[in-house]
Amino acid sequence: MKILCASILAAMLSLAGFAEAPFGVRAVQLDLARQMETVAFIKGFFKFAKDSGYNTIVLYLEGRVKTKSFPFRTDADTYTPDQMREVVAEAASLGIDIVPVVSVLAHAENFVGCKELQHLSEERETPGRFGGCGKMTFCHSLPETRAFLEGYLKEMFEIFPGKNFHVGLDESFNTGFCPLCAPKMEGDGLGVIYMDVIDWAHGFLAKNGKRMWMWDDFFEFFPERVKNVPKDVVMCNWEYSPDVSAERGPHGHFGERYRRDWVREYAERGVDSMVCPWSNVVNIERMSTYGEKAGASGALLTQWEMSAMFHSAALPVVRAVGRWWSSDIRGNSFDATLDIALAEIFPMLTDEERCAVKVLLYDCRRLRTSSDVLSYLGFKERPERRTAEELAVKTLKASSLKPLSGDIPANPFSPAAILDDIVAQAEQKNHWDFFASIAPKLVSVRRMPEDVAAAKEEVHKREEGIAALCERRRAQESAWRPDCSPNSACAPFDALIAMSKNVLAMDETSAEDDEWQLEFEFVLPDFHGRPVWSVYAQVDDKWVELIKEKIWKPNPGENAYFERIVPLPVRLKKAPKALKVVYEGYGEAGLAHVALANRSVRFVPTGLASATGLVRSAENILEDTVSAAWFGDARTREQMLYPFRGKVESAITLSIGKGN
Repeated sequence: MKILCASILAAMLSLAGFAEAPFGVRAVQLDLARQMETVAFIKGFFKFAKDSGYNTIVLYLEGRVKTKSFPFRTDADTYTPDQMREVVAEAASLGIDIVPVVSVLAHAENFVGCKELQHLSEERETPGRFGGCGKMTFCHSLPETRAFLEGYLKEMFEIFPGKNFHVGLDESFNTGFCPLCAPKMEGDGLGVIYMDVIDWAHGFLAKNGKRMWMWDDFFEFFPERVKNVPKDVVMCNWEYSPDVSAERGPHGHFGERYRRDWVREYAERGVDSMVCPWSNVVNIERMSTYGEKAGASGALLTQWEMSAMFHSAALPVVRAVGRWWSSDIRGNSFDATLDIALAEIFPMLTDEERCAVKVLLYDCRRLRTSSDVLSYLGFKERPERRTAEELAVKTLKASSLKPLSGDIPANPFSPAAILDDIVAQAEQKNHWDFFASIAPKLVSVRRMPEDVAAAKEEVHKREEGIAALCERRRAQESAWRPDCSPNSACAPFDALIAMSKNVLAMDETSAEDDEWQLEFEFVLPDFHGRPVWSVYAQVDDKWVELIKEKIWKPNPGENAYFERIVPLPVRLKKAPKALKVVYEGYGEAGLAHVALANRSVRFVPTGLASATGLVRSAENILEDTVSAAWFGDARTREQMLYPFRGKVESAITLSIGKGN
């Protein structure tokens, strides 16, 4: 009866008429730039989206389409124009609009990462804002850049005849750093450079009969300029954290999380906007509610960087969002609509089994791919969550679909494939949580042989299950992503095997006296800041580098105050006399306490020798309290407007002595 009622309600939502829908444009994104999918999958995704209530697909491509003007990537890494015409025809037959995305400023690594186009990159002669030598941003001071882009865009316009075209423009952090752009940035400012790109892109698209879409996050740094954007540009407002107010909208991003009621302002100015959540259940509900109240013209469910996972596990959420956006969202909660979607997709499951699926869908953590034990430090155990997910997996394995057993379902949109993927991801996260729980005991300078032995025994118990899970993942990849690039859905699972081997290879011994660890207590009010820490120790009359340019931020489950224990890569034969802590980066960060320890002694600050650069309340570090010494400049937006403000070094030097 419950299944029948759910099916009837789902049909009512579907047939309610999109006149009742809160958003005229209901879009879902398919990220093909980071992960190719087969043409058959793309067409199947279009059909699934249509059946879910979407009327638009945002096809995130960057440089995935190989053309005459852009022949530099391999055939295996790209689609042909004819393949894209095939998916365009499929969308047209379904009555779905396609909005292609080609980033014309940042996120251009698919283009300027090719050696033939590196001369067009902002990073061609100098590192970008955050260092490194990667090429990822177009330099618009070069006439050749726009000549290339205009040629490529014309080819894309011919392939994608729809009226809307998205040009990216998000996260353009390296703009203004090349020898040609830096003087403009120092003189006219980053906002002038950015607006020049917008004016060029808008003019070129308009001349070719296209309406421009763009991400709006960079206006956090120069909000006064948003009024200069042509009013026919569709502004895409994205935020992926749960920290969203239905009345005031989300906090922002890198610019001190600057909050402004962007969508309401767009509506008041007569500008169309899209509110853009991510596949996080809480974020979806809050961003959608805000967008509906603020007057957004449409909504876009974004999905990003799926190379380490498949889309199948996300399909229930995709279905639920499409259903919800096609109904009166004020009268239907997203949670209730998710129940409807699960009943549609899994009519053969019981209510209890669908509830188990829901438990797993609410864990929105991405799969991790590291096999280094140090990368598991700092993640808090979640015993209550782990228990709930283990019970959910056990319940689902006993269901009629029997996930992770038998043949691989051929159709990635089938109930069996969707559940197979959901349970496989849950199993990977469960094993990852286990390694996170044992990591501190394995690397601590106070570890005991019995700690290592106990951890190895637990790993032995999991070995067979991990191996079977990895083998299943490889079979899924062969079935669902044949000949796609990259082919790395197995990476998080292979990391479990590598991690198991690393643990089993450990010696069951105590730490030596020359093994040391740093113990930090950090405070980071702005998660989007970029705190870069280095630590040095004075041994005799020499300063020894202990930690070089490391970034620590709170992990999921932690708050702004968090602790880290960091084993040192160097060995110290003698006890140090002093520590020097150096900070540079974007935003302000606090250090409440620091200590240096080996297996038998712990050194703590005993005095403040010096404080240089942007340091305040340095004396707070002398006591182990939640009051912190503060480093750097909290005004991230101001730092962004000047190329080298984030390179200012702030430091304190501490005398240390034995503590407890």
